[in-house]
Amino acid sequence: MQEQLTKTLQMIIDGTPEYQFGRVEISGAPIRGLKVGYASKYRKGKFVTGKITIDSRFVEWCNDNNNDAELLDVIRHELAHLIAETFNTKKKHVWHGTAWQDICKAIGGDGSRYYQGKFVKPENVGKEFKPITELYNILPKQPATDWERGTFRQWLERGYHVIKGQKGSLQVWEFKGDAYESADGKEENGWGRAAAVYFTPDQVEPNQPREAK
Repeated sequence: MQEQLTKTLQMIIDGTPEYQFGRVEISGAPIRGLKVGYASKYRKGKFVTGKITIDSRFVEWCNDNNNDAELLDVIRHELAHLIAETFNTKKKHVWHGTAWQDICKAIGGDGSRYYQGKFVKPENVGKEFKPITELYNILPKQPATDWERGTFRQWLERGYHVIKGQKGSLQVWEFKGDAYESADGKEENGWGRAAAVYFTPDQVEPNQPREAK
């Protein structure tokens, strides 16, 4: 798996001559939540550096289903994050803004903020995840104060949306996942880092019913 990921990443880098690359690492490990990949350890400067982690179960699924296209697109998605943050001149992260989207499309990605493929993690089987545009139609059934905090999407799922201009609080944590096969064939425990931006009840307001068009 490691050799495959490294070769795939290098192929994408070789086809992206408009940027100068330093050390960009890639590895496979179990990732919790909806993400199938994430970028980390990037640094601002002239050379693109950092690390890309792809969910090892997703890689195996792509191999079993002969779906190289989805793997390519996810790696391009994460590489675009490294590129965007390298040349970001602002204090605030680029995230999935216009700068990231333009880069992602320029290097061959589809520019989608969320994974659009058919792979479903075992722990998410049977769960329904609505597109974010549909979440704005959910109306609140409980007071916002029933929750201490929530992410942008979590508040939408509760029937609330973050008030424009509000700034959330970033939390980063590390975790260990299921065992996976390392590059040398040994079994190791999965390890990863996740991050989320949280908003408190005073930073949100109820969604409003939308008239049918």
